[in-house]
Amino acid sequence: PMNYTQKQREEMKDSLLYKEPVDPSNWVGLNKFNPLLENLRNNLLMLAMLAFEVTIYRHQQYYRLRNKLTAPAARIIFHDITRQHLDNGIVNCAKYFINYFFYKFGLETCFLLAVNVIGQRMDFYAMLHAFSLIAVMYRRRRKAIAEIWPKYCCFQACILTWQYFVCIGIPPAACKDYPWRFPNSAMDSNVIKWLYFPDFHTNPNPIFLVYDFMLLLCASLQRSIFDEENKAAVRLMAGDNVEICRDLDAASFSVHNPVPDFIHCRSYLDMLKVIMFSYLFWFVLTIIFITGTTRISLFCLGYLVGCFYFLLFGGELLLKPIKKILHYWDFLIAYNVFVITMKNILSILACGYINVLVVNNCWLIQLLSLACTIKEYKVIINRDVTPGDGGKKCDLPSDEAGIIWDSICFAFLLLQRRVFMSYYFLHVVADIRASQILASRGAELFQATIVKAVRARLEEENKSMEQLKRQMDRIKQRQEKFKSGKKKMLSLAQESGDRENPIQPQESGYRENPIQPQESGDRENPIQEQEEEDDGAEREREKVKEKETAKTKKRQWWRPWVDHASMVRSGDYYLFETDSEEEEEEEETREDQELPKKSAFQRAIGKFASALIALPRSIIKLPKTILQYVIRAAKFVYHAWITDSKTAMKERSKEKRKFWKRYTKRDKHKKDKKEGHVTIEMEEDQEGPQEKKSDGPDNILKRVFNIIKFTWVLFQTTVESFTKWMNNVCREHIDISTVLRIERCMLTREVKK
Repeated sequence: PMNYTQKQREEMKDSLLYKEPVDPSNWVGLNKFNPLLENLRNNLLMLAMLAFEVTIYRHQQYYRLRNKLTAPAARIIFHDITRQHLDNGIVNCAKYFINYFFYKFGLETCFLLAVNVIGQRMDFYAMLHAFSLIAVMYRRRRKAIAEIWPKYCCFQACILTWQYFVCIGIPPAACKDYPWRFPNSAMDSNVIKWLYFPDFHTNPNPIFLVYDFMLLLCASLQRSIFDEENKAAVRLMAGDNVEICRDLDAASFSVHNPVPDFIHCRSYLDMLKVIMFSYLFWFVLTIIFITGTTRISLFCLGYLVGCFYFLLFGGELLLKPIKKILHYWDFLIAYNVFVITMKNILSILACGYINVLVVNNCWLIQLLSLACTIKEYKVIINRDVTPGDGGKKCDLPSDEAGIIWDSICFAFLLLQRRVFMSYYFLHVVADIRASQILASRGAELFQATIVKAVRARLEEENKSMEQLKRQMDRIKQRQEKFKSGKKKMLSLAQESGDRENPIQPQESGYRENPIQPQESGDRENPIQEQEEEDDGAEREREKVKEKETAKTKKRQWWRPWVDHASMVRSGDYYLFETDSEEEEEEEETREDQELPKKSAFQRAIGKFASALIALPRSIIKLPKTILQYVIRAAKFVYHAWITDSKTAMKERSKEKRKFWKRYTKRDKHKKDKKEGHVTIEMEEDQEGPQEKKSDGPDNILKRVFNIIKFTWVLFQTTVESFTKWMNNVCREHIDISTVLRIERCMLTREVKK
């Protein structure tokens, strides 16, 4: 038209009305196709699938009628798997979820498909899907959602039908354009595309109807699931799909739990359950934190606040009643859905009016991370216009827009909500409560071990003190015996001396002897006897002095201040006497005589050394002197490792003697021998005849295989020794952990009663 501007004319050149003449039959679908089979491919595929389905169902019906069998209550693959087989291993669990996955998680699947539709479209109808999702999730309870679910399915069917008519549009044969394409209209092509209006220039994308159809299909299946949940036969096979009581206090749960306990990990399935029900909560908080930090915008602030709140009070929150847990968790889910909806609504600004925002409102783009994420939109930023914020360019946060991380966060939030609503979670709560009760129990046990060790040490010290006291008492008794014996000996010596030299009584007067010459002779003899006695005493004293000087000369190099008498008097001979000293000496002599047995590691070292020494001659060729020293050092180290250092030193001294003997013999035959290289040979039987073995490829392969075998044995022995060493080092901690595990099991049983 003539009233279009030049810019509008250039844009409308690609319109269906002004591009070429219009054939009215094309709108009806009566086009003439040259390769007919390619255009009928989809129709033929649909016909084949319908025929295959009808054939299968008719064959099953005929088989059941012929064999008088009843049709199963649910359409499943594994007919022998029921709810009772869910906890009987990973294989049965996988079969159960193949049969009843949509029965258990169909509602969450529909919610995820709705979010997928929103993320794929990001237009006006995606906003309607977001509002419908909010209306459904606002009911929260499964029964309440089941009541309005038929209305939701009707809404999906109506909106899909309406979008189909929008894609068809009005026939172009009338040669009239839509009102939003009039010259006085201010709508841009991107705005028309976002509103999903019919247009001859910008046709609506019919691929979006595929996402809506998948959502409608799952919603219809979920409606049938809501109907089957009320059937007794289905509930017996698939189990109850009823939510747990919201008023139930998980920390003080006293009702019989219908699901088995999995905390103690009796199978691999129990391990998966522990990961799922115990640690999924913290993993979901990690996903929330990643969602809040990957994009820098105003909406990410709420994720970070919620994440830090649950990190601070998450442990206490899990012990609260389920109603309060779901209350806080539903707030987080509601915020996530709100962010997805707001990003969808704000996409009209990012895709339709981005040029205006770049000029005057760059701060709003950065604050809300506005960027068009749909590739089909033609967003052309006018670079000639300088922005009003100080003349700086406004960079679009294209990498920070979109709802990918919001969708991932939404999926994990729904999964964790199902965990809170399951009976398995009650076992986790009981375990958390038991662990809180036993939180200080570990420190108490550790303190008890320290006190026990101190008491044992004090008992040992008391025993040693008592032993020393007994020894001192024994020494005192022996000293007293020695002193009493000495006193007895002195008293006996005095008594014997008194008997030999008795004291005669003196009379008042002297008797007169009639014979005078006898008196003079008797007076001369005692004087001579006294002189002789004095000479003998001096000689004896000199002899005693000589003996003492000789003894002192002998004792000068040893201990000159100690003699036998002083040792006996001091009791040093009896100070360290015990009844078990002789037995200990005998045991030490026996241990010295008995050679230690070789361990597995020592035998492996021996095999490795023999394998290395038995390598071919062509591999090891060293000069004579160097190789001799290497062989001696290796033999010495090997012998010291196998036996001990003393025997190794003895063997080394023997080898030195043999070497000097050989050296003296070799001096005679030095001229006949030539300098060369020394080869190492290891014979298996030294006593048998020495035969030369060929170093063929088979022998080399055997040796290589033996070396590989040895390395494997060496690795096993090192691992075993390391584990034993670690167990010995951590023995106290292992004992404490076993005690805590037993007490924890007992507490969980008491909590569940």
